[in-house]
Amino acid sequence: MKRVLNLGAGTQSSVVLLMMERGELPRADVALFADTGWEPREVYEHLEWLKDRTSIPIATVSRGNIYDDAMNSRWQGRRLQRWASMPLYVLTTQRLHTPGETLFGRDDAEYVLDLDRPQQGKIKRQCTSEYKVEPIERYIKTVVLGLADRGRWPTEPEVVQVFGLSGDEMSRVRQPPLWATFEYPLIFDLRWPRWKVIEWAEKHYPDHRFPRSACVGCPYHSNAEWRWIKDNDPEGWAEAIALDRKLRNEGRTRGTVYLHRSCVPLEDANLDERDTNQTYLRDGMANECIGMCGV
Repeated sequence: MKRVLNLGAGTQSSVVLLMMERGELPRADVALFADTGWEPREVYEHLEWLKDRTSIPIATVSRGNIYDDAMNSRWQGRRLQRWASMPLYVLTTQRLHTPGETLFGRDDAEYVLDLDRPQQGKIKRQCTSEYKVEPIERYIKTVVLGLADRGRWPTEPEVVQVFGLSGDEMSRVRQPPLWATFEYPLIFDLRWPRWKVIEWAEKHYPDHRFPRSACVGCPYHSNAEWRWIKDNDPEGWAEAIALDRKLRNEGRTRGTVYLHRSCVPLEDANLDERDTNQTYLRDGMANECIGMCGV
């Protein structure tokens, strides 16, 4: 079967790619980078660095620029120019009885927990599926398997998809579709937590920084990641603030929407507050259970 590495161009998937190149893991036939168009600058630079250090082909797939799609979204009368929503934080005192379409995705009645005081919830996440999973699966179907875009998938496994999740991300392991098998070498073969993956990267490539792969304005960012963007990527920070403001000024979500988990405007968020394991599990990348982002 063909072997495909889901390359997020973050630390874990990059280490898997380099271990394949060094013969420490079974080699992939191709590595697929799903570009949302709004990755941090250092992720794109790191991707080029990887291409110079591996003979495994790296193909970029995309369905567009998530930031441009978000900023260009408009209501035209009652008609919505839709975009795939992020897991945005919502603060509201309303209990929602019926779901409704909004500029930022579909309102879900499940996100309100308390009628009597402002309560935080999240809008349903669609971005990973539409900007990462679907472009990767389309490439596998049409290029790797040579099938028609609208043709039927095989009913037996014909592809091995390799994911760069580490041993502390067991909650993100999922069942494959009929046409594939999934492999998680850092979890089941090496049993490495994330710190062990970072240790390997620092040992073999001490002069290179391995980034985390996630959109500049991803609501799953920790405070440390937000601080890094603010201090090192002023253009990305300005774009994230612009999107954060748009969420509240132009949406029709029943509640107030924010990028930062504290439910305050991004420029006012306390980024010096310490990240904890609890906030990582409750609000962080562990909730991106598909296993495509942050690796």
